[in-house]
Amino acid sequence: MWLVVAVLAFRARPLDILDALILALAILVLGVALHVIYHTVLVGGCGQTLGKMLMGVAVVRRDGAPAGYGRALLRCVGGGLCLLTLGLGRLFVLFTRDRRALSDFVAGTRPISTI
Repeated sequence: MWLVVAVLAFRARPLDILDALILALAILVLGVALHVIYHTVLVGGCGQTLGKMLMGVAVVRRDGAPAGYGRALLRCVGGGLCLLTLGLGRLFVLFTRDRRALSDFVAGTRPISTI
């Protein structure tokens, strides 16, 4: 949002189509990068994002060891695959005993309750 405000504030004339597309692409790339960094750092470092901490859920490897940064990144990529399938990758949660989604299968992780 601040990128859009800065571009519009420093330009004297309206944006043309090419500039608007480049700006939209830059915002999309920035958003995806921040999302990947957030999930990779928090899940890789302590096994939980802020929402998972609130809900009492943690992410661990299949053997119960901490996920680590590599698996956290793979899990985030798996979440992107779920997004590409319009959420169908999340349906695995309903049919697996340990509530694993497509992103967990990709990364070799599983969610556990911390409560």
